[in-house]
Amino acid sequence: MNSHDIPATVALIGVRGYGRSYLEPLTAHGAAGSARFVAGCDVNPEAAADLPAGVEFFTDHRSMLARTRPDVTIVASPPHTHFEMAWDAMEAGSDVMLEKPPVVSVTEHTQLIELSRNRGRLCQIGFQGLAAEPMIRLLALVADGTLGEIGDITVTGQWIRLDRYYQRSRWAGHRALDGVVAADGVATNPLAHPVMNALAVAQAADPSAVPETLEVEAYRCRDIATDDTLSARIRLGDGKRIHVALTLCAEMQEAPVVTVYGTSGVAELGETASVLSIDGERLDLSTERGRPFDNLLAHRRDPQNVPLRASLQRTEAFTAFLEGMLASGDPHRIPAEHLEERDEDGSRRVILAGINAAVADSARTRALFSELGAAWARPGVSVDLRNRR
Repeated sequence: MNSHDIPATVALIGVRGYGRSYLEPLTAHGAAGSARFVAGCDVNPEAAADLPAGVEFFTDHRSMLARTRPDVTIVASPPHTHFEMAWDAMEAGSDVMLEKPPVVSVTEHTQLIELSRNRGRLCQIGFQGLAAEPMIRLLALVADGTLGEIGDITVTGQWIRLDRYYQRSRWAGHRALDGVVAADGVATNPLAHPVMNALAVAQAADPSAVPETLEVEAYRCRDIATDDTLSARIRLGDGKRIHVALTLCAEMQEAPVVTVYGTSGVAELGETASVLSIDGERLDLSTERGRPFDNLLAHRRDPQNVPLRASLQRTEAFTAFLEGMLASGDPHRIPAEHLEERDEDGSRRVILAGINAAVADSARTRALFSELGAAWARPGVSVDLRNRR
């Protein structure tokens, strides 16, 4: 049997929380013979009950790595632990499937890239859109010049989240907690995927382009310690601008959309990166969401023919954006007179009046909310990202 045909042994750090989403794929890969789930780790001993029979359980990730020596380690723990756990896994000889956001500073990101190169290890990030067929096609169209010269890129998303969303874990609703980064802002956690997609598109047009400045207007409609509504403008070194307008307090839910304006065509990546249209005409592509973990396993089996779609190297621009968000100061509390509250399924929903139109207008005019004259908006701050690399 060829070494590439031997099922990869896989360990999971962070069994509960988002790590639960890996349990079904791991079972499926086990049945298909493409991977073997050997160990799980969680600080909560009760998480042992979540694992299938025969999978060893640990409460310390280093003990797990030393005992089981997995081929691949999934890191689905809180963001502030990602650097340490990914580092330890690569040092132990394991490739890494690292959930987003990968790390919380550009310094950590570049150190992990250097380690992965020195140890010859792979590190894939859980940005699903980068592994989806519509996004792969869009990146190819941008890179080969089909859309012409790329100008502005816009990102919109209007989601609805109830209060229970901020009760899902102790760190929910925080940018930082107990002195460590939680990064639970609208653009750095729930709607991080379209922001990453936009950055990847910009760099497909010019791989050397990196984020240089970030203009931020961050808002909160609840008594939380992070933003739930955001308007931002990212300027890259080649002059491109990415305009971001997002909320979790929408009047009506609308899926995230990344719109790419080229001199020869306009591309729209919608429905959570599952649909691609060029000049209004939808392309006939798979609508399945990307599976970075599947892509990592396939790349390990056939590295010559299967590209790694969401590598650590490819996602560095997002970490620069995240670090800029963390440095942008506290979000502005929107006054109560602009908000509506209602009960839905036993949890409070907060609605920002007029936000759906404001998001749409922001994308259409490439203006921040304060530049549109929204009654609740105020001028934001500018963060220099150049000294963070």
